[in-house]
Amino acid sequence: MIFLLVSNKNRTFAQYCMEKKRRLHIFDYGSLFDGLVRDEKHILMLSEIDREYEKGKIIYKEGDKPSELFCLIEGKVKIYKEGMDRRQVVRLVKKGDFFGYRPYFVKENYTLTAVAMTDVVVRVVKLNIVKKIIAGNPAIGLNFVRDLSVRLGVIDRRLVSLTQKHTRGRMADALLMIMETYGREMSTGCLCCMLTREEIANYANMTTANAIRTLASFNEEGVIVLIGKKIIIKNEQQLRRISALG
Repeated sequence: MIFLLVSNKNRTFAQYCMEKKRRLHIFDYGSLFDGLVRDEKHILMLSEIDREYEKGKIIYKEGDKPSELFCLIEGKVKIYKEGMDRRQVVRLVKKGDFFGYRPYFVKENYTLTAVAMTDVVVRVVKLNIVKKIIAGNPAIGLNFVRDLSVRLGVIDRRLVSLTQKHTRGRMADALLMIMETYGREMSTGCLCCMLTREEIANYANMTTANAIRTLASFNEEGVIVLIGKKIIIKNEQQLRRISALG
């Protein structure tokens, strides 16, 4: 029944495979779709589409009704909550990450906004199709539960950092999270994501002025090196010690 729903197109599956022969599909990223059977893969291959967003463009915004599962193929995305005085960055999305699906399964509108930090490409599939696959394949449902559980663990860690740690601890956590998300250059130790000072402040839940002062302090102590927008992690062990001290 699901296959008939998505195969009513002007192209056959064989034609689609020829067109997309060398590209990865949405189920090739991460482990969210581990355990798909062949027909389910066909369904997703026929349904997925790619969208491009220029830097600064909104992918979805708070209040929108969710209907699609997003997978980041190229670029960087941030997810934030609009506040009275600033935007609180909740999550940084890297290549291969899935996002935007949680509110659909609890019948809520989006409570956060996702925006392109760079020019990005996202691969998209309708969530009603994903829901039907989950209903017929419990292993996929378990994958979604596992992914949400990991996200909740990260949120717990962030919540402790943002509510219980002082400015230095929050900044150390923010830099470590950026490093863990996007990595750093092996030769220089430079973070592979150049955020503005305002973006870093929003991620660390502090004012831009405090963020600038704290980064300057870390620079003077030899924990990091600042070169324009670039941040080089010079002493990761010390940065983790500052995080632990809070």
